Amino acid sequence: DSNISSGKCSAILGGFNNDDGGNDYTGIFGNGILATAVPGVPSAFWVDELVVPNMPAGNSTTCAPPPLLPSGGLYYVIPAGSTYKQVFVV
Repeated sequence: DSNISSGKCSAILGGFNNDDGGNDYTGIFGNGILATAVPGVPSAFWVDELVVPNMPAGNSTTCAPPPLLPSGGLYYVIPAGSTYKQVFVV
């Protein structure tokens, strides 16, 4: 609860009300993230409340999303000839 990153290249891996402390190159997972640094400038990774237990599959040939998936929705594709899932955002 209410963790603050201690410097560049820091990570917080859970909890809530976590703060990047204004540090660049931070990674934060959790809920209610407080962030001073601008995402992507120079580099940051934040995930707030991501739970994807039943992610739908897209088209393995075209990588198209499943029908009726809303904008911002996540889906995965296992490209033909591969065993690895690739995650996309609509």
